[in-house]
Amino acid sequence: ASILTGRYPHEAGVIANVDSNSLGRPLSPHFPCLGSVFKQNGYATGYLGKWHLSSTKNGLGAYGFSGYRSLKDDQLGQAAAQWIAAALARMHDGRINAYAAYALATLVIFLTIAAIA
Repeated sequence: ASILTGRYPHEAGVIANVDSNSLGRPLSPHFPCLGSVFKQNGYATGYLGKWHLSSTKNGLGAYGFSGYRSLKDDQLGQAAAQWIAAALARMHDGRINAYAAYALATLVIFLTIAAIA
């Protein structure tokens, strides 16, 4: 939660993994997080990897991520590359804006690292 919200665990209310075997409280979607901030500013957002901050039954749209795939660690790199290529192909004017591509790749890499940690 700290990496996504910029808040200490006790401030975000998430001090343990949230899954069926834990007593952890889920991250409130009311906290601004990387996904919602980027999405509000026009970026394509997606989350690839493990998510232990809330239920994923309904996806991660409440946190600003329009796409979500739960993957094993060894599958993350290829999935991230495919997601970046698809997101760039969807850009409305068909041209690749170098700054947008860099920001998108940086976000995907950052979230991939966060998911592995």
